Amino acid sequence: MKARLTLLETYWQKFEDGHYQLYEYDTTNVKEVQDYLKDDVYTKTENNYIATKTRILAALKDEGKSDPANATSSFLKQIQLPKINLPNFSGDQLTWESFRDLFQSLVGDVPGLAPVQKLQYLKASLTGEAAAVVANIGLTDKGYETAWSELVARYDNKRVLLASHMRAFLSSTPVTKPSGAELKRLSSAALQARRSFESLGRPVKHWDDWFVHVVVEKLDSSSRLLWEASLQTSSEFPTLTKLQDFLQTRICALEAATPRTVSTTATASAKSQERKTKVNSLTTSTPGSSKRGRKCSVCQGNHLFNYCTQFKELTVSQRREHVKKQGACFNCLKDKHSVSNCPSGFRCARCQGKHHTLLHLAESSSAMDSETTAKTQVTDNSAATGSTSTDSSVNVNVAVHALATKGAVILSTAQVSCSNRQGDSLVVRALLDSGSEATFVTERVARALRLPRGRVHVPVSGIQEASAGVASHSVELMIGSPRDPSMKKSGPVDKIRVVFNASHRTSSGYALNDLLLPGPKLQSELWIILTRWRLYPYAFTSDIVKMFRQILVSSEDTDLQRILWRANPAQEVRDYRLVTVVYGTASAPYLALRTLLQLADDEGLKYPLGADAIRNHSYVDDILTGGHTLEQALEVRRQLIAILAAGGFSLSKWAANTPQLCPDDESPDKLFHDREGVSTLGVLWRPADDTFALRVASATSTTSCTKRTVLSDVARFFDPLGWASPVLIFGKIFIQDLWMAGLDWDEPLPDQLQSRWTKFTDTLPELNTLSIPRFAHFYGAESVELHGFSDASSRAYAAAVYLRSTSSSGVIFTHLLVAKTKVAPVKQISIPRLELCGALLLARLICCTLKGLAMENIPIYAWTDAAVALAWIRGHPARWKTFVANRVTEIQSLVPPQNWRYVPTTDNPADAATRGIKPLELAALELWWAELLISEDWEAGVKAVKYHLRRIIGDTSLTYEEMATLLAQIEACLNSRPLYPLSNSPTDLSALTPGHLLMGEPPVNIPEPSRANVDVKRLTSRWALTSAMRDHFWKRWSSGYVHHLQQLRKWPKRAPNVTVGGLVLLKNELQPPTRWALARIIALHPGTDGLTRVVSVRTANATFKRPITKIEPQTDPERESDN
Repeated sequence: MKARLTLLETYWQKFEDGHYQLYEYDTTNVKEVQDYLKDDVYTKTENNYIATKTRILAALKDEGKSDPANATSSFLKQIQLPKINLPNFSGDQLTWESFRDLFQSLVGDVPGLAPVQKLQYLKASLTGEAAAVVANIGLTDKGYETAWSELVARYDNKRVLLASHMRAFLSSTPVTKPSGAELKRLSSAALQARRSFESLGRPVKHWDDWFVHVVVEKLDSSSRLLWEASLQTSSEFPTLTKLQDFLQTRICALEAATPRTVSTTATASAKSQERKTKVNSLTTSTPGSSKRGRKCSVCQGNHLFNYCTQFKELTVSQRREHVKKQGACFNCLKDKHSVSNCPSGFRCARCQGKHHTLLHLAESSSAMDSETTAKTQVTDNSAATGSTSTDSSVNVNVAVHALATKGAVILSTAQVSCSNRQGDSLVVRALLDSGSEATFVTERVARALRLPRGRVHVPVSGIQEASAGVASHSVELMIGSPRDPSMKKSGPVDKIRVVFNASHRTSSGYALNDLLLPGPKLQSELWIILTRWRLYPYAFTSDIVKMFRQILVSSEDTDLQRILWRANPAQEVRDYRLVTVVYGTASAPYLALRTLLQLADDEGLKYPLGADAIRNHSYVDDILTGGHTLEQALEVRRQLIAILAAGGFSLSKWAANTPQLCPDDESPDKLFHDREGVSTLGVLWRPADDTFALRVASATSTTSCTKRTVLSDVARFFDPLGWASPVLIFGKIFIQDLWMAGLDWDEPLPDQLQSRWTKFTDTLPELNTLSIPRFAHFYGAESVELHGFSDASSRAYAAAVYLRSTSSSGVIFTHLLVAKTKVAPVKQISIPRLELCGALLLARLICCTLKGLAMENIPIYAWTDAAVALAWIRGHPARWKTFVANRVTEIQSLVPPQNWRYVPTTDNPADAATRGIKPLELAALELWWAELLISEDWEAGVKAVKYHLRRIIGDTSLTYEEMATLLAQIEACLNSRPLYPLSNSPTDLSALTPGHLLMGEPPVNIPEPSRANVDVKRLTSRWALTSAMRDHFWKRWSSGYVHHLQQLRKWPKRAPNVTVGGLVLLKNELQPPTRWALARIIALHPGTDGLTRVVSVRTANATFKRPITKIEPQTDPERESDN
């Protein structure tokens, strides 16, 4: 009988495996499978299996009773203990010991059990790698000993077992937040590891210090704090037992503070015992999984819940509710996908609907609980419905149905306009029911609009399939929702725009955008387009007129773009097909951009500059391009107009920083005029002074804020190039604070947080006063470098990239190109690691900038004020731990280690972007805007000397004495430059110079006639040759130096007016070496706007007027620091 029982188990296992395999394939059209499912063969076979097994077990029990020698065992067998399942072992080293002990107890040490049967049980218990070890051992009496010896030799290595248990304990997941379940898991892991070590004979009683350290390090911050507080001032080493006692107390406290939800499944199952019905069942299985791994969510048995007897005893409504709670698919009952995405080809065996047979709802109310049945009253004129819809109107078949209810309830309603085919309309109140699958209309409305009716017979049911009668008539009417026209106030002309909502779901449950592919990305990032535009001294912008409407779609796709339209209410509604690309569809941007790129490829040979503008200087329908010279910019404009005209496109909304680039032949309405500026990709551009400005929207509400409104306001902060990052980083940090505070979406902010947010939003409009130069001084530069800075704080890390260029005259320009910030993770990370994250952000930003601007060959420098992060970057990744090694590897692949430099924190512009500052502080923060950034005056002076020295010496050979003399004269020129006034006296024309600091007085040169205009090849005297070289150097360097000082004053903040009595440096190219034209302002001549552009000055010899572009104020240090 035991052999028959074993054979029965084997047959049942094979049958069940085959049953599950049916659901791995689409067998919708296989008749045998459909018959198998409809007849519910599985349930019948299962009942037969249980009955046969019961009979065999009863026979075995009788055999035991007939043997007098087994009287005691017979008595014990009468005690019905739960069945103990054989353990499984797949080769996991951590489960070997438990498998070994349990299998030996249940099988290996059982007397009277044949070795061949033990081998059968052993093979049935092994899977995976372990099964492969004994796969080729035959079923013989000696086979069991051989198989068991193989397993012991493979998995019973104590050294390996110790390492496995230790590794598992050390790698257990830390607790991230206070949770009783998480602390239980950690406590159990520690106890399990301790027991495993003890079973291996290790001296665990001396390991408490190690256990306590590992467990405490894995605690969440609050639990760790409470643990340390529980130790008080004790200096003794805590034991693992004391830590376990603390954890148990902490777990009990957390569980007591967290209410548990009680499942009502068992109760519902008990109440439905009297309503047992047989239902055809469809089952599902996960590919590659086995039956033993499945747990029933109803009875916790070892099977899927749709095989559970208790589940089948539930009503259909209760089954549906259970499936919904489990998040399972209503069609195949699998997890992790919805009905719309179900890959199974099976359908309901009763109605062929897309749901499981167990979830089939009958048309009558027999499957419903009596207490949920609603009292209904149906009128004679009731009908079924089917519907289709569009944006502006809905052409639907609606049902006439009335329902009487008891009690007063408040429901959501809307006012809608209903009309018939003749154009007659009626404004009615509509009840909005998001769960309804049909639309109903009252008899009064149907009669008022004189709607023609059709005979139908459709059952109508309510909640939990409660029968509400039968709809017998259908009508057709137009339903429209009153709405305001969509208008764009910021445009040059106020236009009414038609809005196409391709995301609206139709009666099929799908929206058009659900069925369209968006296509690959074809254009550069927005900030890259803007930065490319900054490289041109001559710039213009334009807009492609109705770009989407100029592109045809394939004729076979126009049926998907059908609309209902009429010019006025008196006309009949007509069905139209839109034949061009529709803005609002998911594929519209890709189709438009792909068409433009194809146009650039087709006409690129004829119009190369125009094709380049389309490929690299356009964003959707906006064109932002220019030229390095006016002639080049004009040619780009001509080719752009021509290449777009070849594709049937035209341009409008022209704006340029010079009038010549705006077309003369265009009508005035095609030229874009805005006194505030031109909106270019979200940034305000003022063509008159060629500067950018930000447009930061004020907060929607500052009195009763919630997490939802704050998040909405932060999302509206649009700063694509990160120029305002030092200010806007506060918003990101504040959002993180709201999450950490655990506030609900619509819960009002506490007073402290409300006050912080109000103070921040009140100052945001001050950002609109910023003025950033558009041109980045790239064209004509002698050398160009890219410098990046990174920094981090405990709340955020940031990166900023600057373009540094040196003109042919030695003038250095530095411009902030782009900056990015990120909030530090909530999980505590050390500052050096955050600095490394900032360095990685910088490396990625530099790489994107180089590729986007096609500057891969220019020198790059990366700066950080973190010495630890710098040491990591310069070391080999193999030396560091995983977190550091992974980031260092990526950093070194993007920016070579030799390009990284150290910068003091006080000189690091990225520092402001990690701590947050006020808008007014940002405007005055010269370090952020790169004034005298990266290179000090000394470095700039050295470069200027080298630049001019090479050109004045040329191929001339100088002796050592001649070179020393020339350099001494040049040094005198450099150290004679004025720095600050020596006094505030209006009659004092002297200034502090570097010479005063070096030797107490300004340096001078021997007075002699200038040889700056003499050809050095005609000079015969060596002294005259060196003097001529000095004069040439002075003429070039002094004019460039004054020009450099004037450029430094052009900055993104309003500078104060010059004042009477101030010392100024005049631009005068006739001054001899070491002599500077200094004067005092004696009068101001302001314009109508109150700004001074002309002043009267007095020198040592004369008085005259000068424009402020020809003077350079020499401000004293105290006043400069105040400003």
